[in-house]
Amino acid sequence: MNYLEFNFEISPFKPWSEILSAYLSNINFDGFYDENDILKAFVAEDSFIEVDFKNIIASLANADVTISYTHRKIPHQNWNKQWESNFDPVIVNDELLIIAPFHQKSDAFNWNIVIQPKMSFGTGHHQTTHLMCEAILKLDLKEHHILDMGSGTGVLAILAEKKGAKNITAIDIEEWSVESCIENSRLNDCKHVESLCGGIELIDGKKFDVIFA
Repeated sequence: MNYLEFNFEISPFKPWSEILSAYLSNINFDGFYDENDILKAFVAEDSFIEVDFKNIIASLANADVTISYTHRKIPHQNWNKQWESNFDPVIVNDELLIIAPFHQKSDAFNWNIVIQPKMSFGTGHHQTTHLMCEAILKLDLKEHHILDMGSGTGVLAILAEKKGAKNITAIDIEEWSVESCIENSRLNDCKHVESLCGGIELIDGKKFDVIFA
């Protein structure tokens, strides 16, 4: 399968690179990473819908952001190898190391989290996830009941369990995110993370000590 690679120049880059990624993920784009303040986004050629793409770009024309882009066709290749070559470990406050399965764990950190990112949001590379991890590292979560709303890869839920939480509900509206959270919870030997697919209806009437959103 051939892919299209889009290279976006965005000013200001943050938070608009994350906002644009979120929009594009809704129209079949399934891979993103930042390189020297360029957002690279990938979509299967057969799944690319030009009118939807142009509508997204047009919808941001009146926002306080400037976006330009180029794109090229990429012949079929080993995408796992390509992804591995562009996924760097993430270090948060010299306490937390977020790695992919092909990286080595390190005893120099209080916590190691293994994430198989696939198509889901939340590897720690994005500023929002990084800041959330920083905040969680400062919290005492022992025995707490946690809600991770919009769980993505599940990295925040996993960190909560490592910090001592015993009852963690991770919710996302995307099925592949739920599958990713389940897989990553297993990779990190989590016993207290329940991953659910849906929205706010899943927590009607329930109470939590801490909410990540």
